[in-house]
Amino acid sequence: MQRRGVSATWMRGVMEALAASGLDVDAVCQSAGIDRAALVAGTERCPTEKLSALWDEAARRSRNPAIGLAGSQGNN
Repeated sequence: MQRRGVSATWMRGVMEALAASGLDVDAVCQSAGIDRAALVAGTERCPTEKLSALWDEAARRSRNPAIGLAGSQGNN
């Protein structure tokens, strides 16, 4: 069975949005168990479980439960 995941390219966009929100992306990725260097290099996909952990950690650190929607603000 193939594991579900998202592309490194998409994850780089997520990391840029989190950084723009003022978060320490390295710390968030580390807490979520994500190898940021591998994603930046484009050599891996991010398992959906780790993506969920990333959003949970980003929400906790930012104190914003809607942090995942922040990237869409101003794009209307």
